[in-house]
Amino acid sequence: MSTAYVFDVATETAFGTVNPNVLETEIHDSAIDTVANPIEAIDTTSPSRPVDGVFTGGSLAVVFTAALSPADEAVLDGVVAAHTGPAFGAPKQELESMAVTSNPNVVPVDKLDLTAVTLMGGTYILTACWEQRLAAAAAAMSHVSTLVDGVEVAQNNSELADWQLVTYVAPIVFAAGRTPQIQVQLSRVGAAATAEIRRARVMLTLEMES
Repeated sequence: MSTAYVFDVATETAFGTVNPNVLETEIHDSAIDTVANPIEAIDTTSPSRPVDGVFTGGSLAVVFTAALSPADEAVLDGVVAAHTGPAFGAPKQELESMAVTSNPNVVPVDKLDLTAVTLMGGTYILTACWEQRLAAAAAAMSHVSTLVDGVEVAQNNSELADWQLVTYVAPIVFAAGRTPQIQVQLSRVGAAATAEIRRARVMLTLEMES
């Protein structure tokens, strides 16, 4: 006999949103044996129109062909509670710009500005690399910063008039559903001069368990 398990989307999911297609995949990937007890339907009743397949608020009913065991029902509760709504972005996201960007000012300008698509939770490897220099020798420095959500996580100053390659690699943990903004910014420090940057790239890669 079919059995429906009903949830309040606003209070019983991670962010008050549900994507039925993604949720069905998450249930299939869980410990629940959906071969022996298939999902008949995932129904939503939402006061809002879906955006890219995602519903906000309302109720959610997951219908199985038969009642779940207490253990499987607890698993389903956990899957729904962890469900973030939107489909996750790729486990590797990146942005690059090879062209030269100049800045004669102390106020930084963006060389790269990557807003990551919704992340799965886990440890990511943040890699940022670039070449920087001063356009001409001066009592000044080129300053390049890497920021995550507006917080500087790496920086490099260079007095060189020749191109200097800089690479930053570090692990960073993100909770599921985050959409972090990663920026690489250029500015000038010291006397009047022009700072330059080229061949810049940022990558955010999910660290897979071995």
